[in-house]
Amino acid sequence: MKCTAAAPSGSIERPFAGLPTMMGEVRAWVLGLLPQDYPRRLDVALVATELATNTLIHSRSGRPDGEFTVRLVLTSTTVELAVVDQGPLTVPAPRAADESGRGLRIVRELADDVRWEITAEGRTTWARFVVASGGAS
Repeated sequence: MKCTAAAPSGSIERPFAGLPTMMGEVRAWVLGLLPQDYPRRLDVALVATELATNTLIHSRSGRPDGEFTVRLVLTSTTVELAVVDQGPLTVPAPRAADESGRGLRIVRELADDVRWEITAEGRTTWARFVVASGGAS
């Protein structure tokens, strides 16, 4: 399906409380920013939810009074999704197939690039999606 509506360009972010009940709000927020026919819209929303879930499990953001931020940077050819937490308790890594631990596999399968950085302020995990070819970003 051809995209007929463009998402706004630029960067937008929103903080969320570090609660499991926020995962639906993360998904709804991301879906609300991207037009219905936007390329890879559902991939971006699923990856946002997976990264936010990892944030609650593996970072200080999942503690009482914790929080995390979801940021989208949109250009004419890419979407860069970032989830910023309050610092790691553990560093998530893919595990053998079991009832959990599939989130990073899903993220790596859906995103074109995934990376993270840990600083004194916390951890930022990025997932980049190519949504169009050519053109300047």
